[in-house]
Amino acid sequence: MARPVQDVKKDSRINLAVRSELKSSLEKLSAIDTVSVNALIETVLTAYVEKRKNEVSEYDAALKKIRENGANKKSAAQVNSKDADDND
Repeated sequence: MARPVQDVKKDSRINLAVRSELKSSLEKLSAIDTVSVNALIETVLTAYVEKRKNEVSEYDAALKKIRENGANKKSAAQVNSKDADDND
């Protein structure tokens, strides 16, 4: 199997467990495409993520809002606590 020239640094790893039949098919397809199994899987997953990018953006926005609300509640609690201390 030929390895593609890497122009993007891969900085994360995952372990993937698959059925042996799927592994065999991936190896054959990667040989046909003259890419590594890793490159083949990355290509397929990249297309899947691109197809669902709006959902990822919505998830990120919702998570950001939750974190901001949590930070605002914490700040309000600190202000209320300070005000209570000032009243003593």
